[in-house]
Amino acid sequence: MTDEEVRSAFWATVLRDTKLPFWRGIQNSMEWAYDESFQAVTNDMRILEDQKPAKLLDERFYVAERALRQVAAETGMISTVQKISANDWNYTLVRGGAVAMVQCYVQTPSEMARPAKFREAMSAMNTFLSAPQFDLGDINPKVFDLSAINGILIHGPIGKKFEAPEQRLGFLNFAVADESYRTWGLNIAVAEIIARFEQNEAGLEVPQRDIAKPLIKRRAKKAEE
Repeated sequence: MTDEEVRSAFWATVLRDTKLPFWRGIQNSMEWAYDESFQAVTNDMRILEDQKPAKLLDERFYVAERALRQVAAETGMISTVQKISANDWNYTLVRGGAVAMVQCYVQTPSEMARPAKFREAMSAMNTFLSAPQFDLGDINPKVFDLSAINGILIHGPIGKKFEAPEQRLGFLNFAVADESYRTWGLNIAVAEIIARFEQNEAGLEVPQRDIAKPLIKRRAKKAEE
């Protein structure tokens, strides 16, 4: 598919299988999770001051997991706790129709989430990002139906200093890795997804490139390919 076809198929699937209250809820809840995590750690007198930044990373993960699961339950999305067989680690998986997601902290919106076998396995199913372009004239739209969008809610703070203003939520994106898990195929701010829903519900025609300008990257071919 062309980049435009990928975008069209992505938006059609997200608008069909997820709900505006979920995206609004997760935006608000993640803002709360960042503030709550920082306050919990900074006020914990049991933790040495110079070790609090490291503690914050752990605290934020668990609070963000709770936020994701709670918003999913409140908005009718399916939420399950999956156990990774490799290390018995548990994580929250949320699904709505063909759209599935987990959450992960990253330092910047463009940074890939830390490699993990379960994230790589999920991303391996995102074959629509590298599907061939069809040149068949009048094409049945069902050709471009997506069987699965496996994404990651990536998030990070405003800054790096261990101070309340810098540790607030700086960004929250829905990112879809390509099947090789080498780059983000789509990387869209949750705020842009909310805007798309709102304009869609208002019946406004929105050019594909005006609301969300998703980052689409194709994996570079190796010399021997």
